[in-house]
Formats: sequence, C-alpha cells, structure tokens
Amino acid sequence: MILHHAELIDEFTAAGVWSREHTLLDDMEHAARTVPDRVAYSDPPNRRELIGSDPTSLTWSTLSAAADGLATALIDLGLQRDDVVVVQSPNVVELPLLYLAVSRAGGVISPVPMQWRSKDISYVADLTGSRFLIAPETFKTHRPLDDARRWQQGSSIEHLIDLARVMALAATAPRCDVLDERRPGPNDVFTLCWTSGTESQPKGCPLTHNNWNFGGQALVKSLSLRAGSHRQVAAAPVTNMLGVCLTITVNLKLAGSVALHHPLDVDLLIAQINEQRTQFLILPPAILRQLLNTRGDSLDLSSVDSIMTGGSPPSASLIAGYKDRWGVEIVNGWGMNEGAGLWAGPADVPDAALRSTHLPWYGLPGYAWPSGITGMHYKVVDENGLETTRPGDVGELRVRAPLTFPGYFNRPDLTPFDDEGYLRTGDLFLIKDDGFLSYYDRKKDIIIRGGFNVSAAEVENLVISAPGVLDCAAVGVPDEELGERVCVVVVPRDQDDPPGLTDIVAHLKQLGLAVYKLPEIIEYRSELPRNPVGKLLKREIRASVGAAARTRP
Repeated sequence: MILHHAELIDEFTAAGVWSREHTLLDDMEHAARTVPDRVAYSDPPNRRELIGSDPTSLTWSTLSAAADGLATALIDLGLQRDDVVVVQSPNVVELPLLYLAVSRAGGVISPVPMQWRSKDISYVADLTGSRFLIAPETFKTHRPLDDARRWQQGSSIEHLIDLARVMALAATAPRCDVLDERRPGPNDVFTLCWTSGTESQPKGCPLTHNNWNFGGQALVKSLSLRAGSHRQVAAAPVTNMLGVCLTITVNLKLAGSVALHHPLDVDLLIAQINEQRTQFLILPPAILRQLLNTRGDSLDLSSVDSIMTGGSPPSASLIAGYKDRWGVEIVNGWGMNEGAGLWAGPADVPDAALRSTHLPWYGLPGYAWPSGITGMHYKVVDENGLETTRPGDVGELRVRAPLTFPGYFNRPDLTPFDDEGYLRTGDLFLIKDDGFLSYYDRKKDIIIRGGFNVSAAEVENLVISAPGVLDCAAVGVPDEELGERVCVVVVPRDQDDPPGLTDIVAHLKQLGLAVYKLPEIIEYRSELPRNPVGKLLKREIRASVGAAARTRP
C-alpha cells in the first residue's frame, strides 16, 4: 500500500533520507542472523493477570521464524496484499510479533488501545474495511471478543482471532516463495495507528517503513542510544507514535532487548527496572513524578542512561530531580501520530535545566545540531498566517519531514497540509533564542482572559511544582466580563488536606507568573482523565468543571 506521492518519494530518496530497498523486516532478519539467541521481547510478569497465560519471551531467531510462520497462516486464512488487520492487544510478546508478521504477509497492522470499546473499534473496522480482528478473549475483567461478536454482523470483519491462538498459528510451516512475493517495499505502509482520542473521533495515520526507518534513526541519534547493549523496559502502549517508534523501530535498529510492561502498575514497574538492569525507559511525566517520590533505595536507576517522556511537557523541577538523585538524563519529547517530532536529549540540549522549555528547531537555516539529525523542516506560522522566526513570537508549528504521514486514511475531506505541503500540527510554539522552540499549548486549549492568551500548559507545569499537588489541568471557564477565567483542576497528594487556591497563587507569584495567568477558580479530583499515552482529555475536563466551581481559600 503506497500512499505517498511519487514526487515526494523521489525527493526524499534522492536526498538520502529514504531508502530504495531497506525495510524494518530487514532489521529483524539482520538481528536474527547476528544475535540469534538474544532476547528480543519478554512478557510482563503479570501476563497471567492480564490475559490468563504465563509469561514467555522471544529471541531474535524465534521472533523472525514466528513472523514467517504467522504471516503464512494469515495468508492461508485469506489475508490479501494491503489488507488492514485490526489488533487490540496489551503489551505482550504477541504484539511486536504481529507488527512484523502482518507486514511480512503484505498487510497493514492497525493497533488500537486496550481502553477502546465497540464504538471506536467498529468505526475503525468500517473505515478500513478490515476483515481481521485479533484480540484477547479476556483482558482482566473485560471480554474484547465478546464485544466484537455483538457488532460483527453487518461489518466487514470475517475473522475474529483470539490472541491466545497467535503462537499456535506462528508454528505454521512458512511458505517462503509466497512470502517473498508479498514482501513490502520501503514506501509501503507499515502501520495504521490512530489519533489519541483527544478529538471526538479517531483519525487513521498511515506510516511507511521509510517513515519509521527515519524516525527510529533520528531517535537513536537524539537519545545517544547504543547498539549491542540496548536494554529497555517499555511502559508506553505499543499502539502510538512514541510507543511504536521506541519499542519496535528503535529495538529493531539496535537489535536490543525489550522487557514489556503493560501500563501501569508502579510497584511492578519498579521491580522490572531493578531486575532488568534497564538502560532506557519511556514514561509519562505523571509516572515520573511518582517514581521520584519513592523513598530509600527501593528503586535502582544506576543502570539507566536516559528516560524519554512525552504526552505533556515535564517540569524543570522533575528533570532536575532525576539528574540530582540518580544522574539520569530526562529527554523531553514532543510528537504526534501524524509523524512529527522534536527531542530535547543530551546531544542537542546538554543543559538538563533547559530541556523542559527548549526543543531543537530542526531544519532552521544556520543551525547544525550535534545529534546529526537532518532532513526535517519546521516553520512557525503566526495568527495572521505569516511565517516568523522572531524570538518571542508564538505561532502554529508546521512540519515537512521524512517522518510525516501522507494524510488521514480514507478521509479525503480532511486536509491537514498547507499549500507548501507542511503538516499543520495544531500546536502552538514559542520561538526562543539560539534556534530553540518551546511548546506553548494546543491551539484549541489556549485560555483567552480579557483579550490575553494564557497557555494552559505553562500554568499546569508551574502548579504541579506547588507543595501538595500531584497532578493538575488548567482550563478556561466562561466569564461574562473577561470571556474566560483560569480554572485549575487539582489532584492533591493528600485528599484530606488539599492545597488551597491562595497557597497555589502565592506559589505561582513567587515563580513570577504574570498576574493575568493566575488561576481564579479551583476544583479537586482524585484523578484526571487521560488518554492511553498520558495526554489530558481536556474535553472531558471542561465538561466536568461546574459553573459554580469551588474556590477554597
């Protein structure tokens, strides 16, 4: 399935940022030849609690052989070239196997989060025309296949395959001649992931082998990861840009070893980190804060070089906390499923204190980044539609890069690109000095108070650093006089003794926050709604904020 325009393929291929032949399958087969007995993926220890079977692992040689066998079995079941296979799986070893096997069979995997139910999954099946759905019969107390059986009639789905059958199917004798005929090229779509649910309806984001190849190589450079000794505990769901790129693509590039963790059991995660002697982690800021608060020596990060975080910007105090306590580098990453990314790692932003607010502006003329990342081009467009490079300006970030998708799957009504072929990200960035950008907010999340724009993300990052605050969201509450007022929805560390609005405002004033950005309303929650990758669901939070929000003095 080739969706990129031929002109773009020719351009990026001639520039050397896309390959003429190389696919992720080549990386798998190379690892199987060079480190056949190295464990490629191992199950979370609580696999039985998740799906009712014991943990296992796959070496690179068994992974490659199983991918060939499973691909053959899927073809025998009727999988055609370019067929979409919808997969709902927790982070267990069958999931990376399915990524590779479906591609080996000439199909396209479409992973969906375990949190999804019939409404979203049936929508995906209808939009893609998929004939295959692979999911566990049981997941904790949920029964995904029973749900699917209720809506299957009248849909395109012909095959409901229990995840428990995958290993048996993988034992099928491979038909190499058929597989070689189906082998995808580098410009064929490898994955069809979905936007994260902060919108009302998910949108499909197809990415090719070349897209993922470029993204994986860029992350290896940015994170200064090492081949031959890469060990990772993967606690991000392997269904989205960050999870797939680091857990699948980067591991393929480095022939490393990934211990899977299904998000999220903090005590189990700590045990896995200690046992695996991991060098690299992917964790959202909320979990990083929990781990930073562990006492004594229960958490051993002595083997960890760096931790990638995303979903929301980490605070400067969080980054400093890991550096001071364990000497661990926190890498601040911004990205989106459509194929865009900026990464503040030790190579490009060596001063850890700056990584919360400084992301490298890749492609900016006159700047060469130490990581060696090239080929990506970003521009900032102000509210008048004019491109700007002036420090202090805020505008929408747009991207044209070898990482970027060709457009939303089967949605010709959506036009995410501007006239120059740049993807409109919908995210606002502040231009800093010396070639850096700082995440400002989602365009739709900006709070407009009395004609002044207030970045909800900026307020959230500062409120989280206040004593007694575990988590926070900032939203605008309608106001007849000012248009909107700033409301903070706080998760207290102690539900019986939450911080008051006066205390939080005093903390923000001490940090120098502008007066018009100070919150005037506060509400309390035991937790905040987030999507599977940790992004705040602002739509739900706004709906839950009462018209007469409490203002605890």
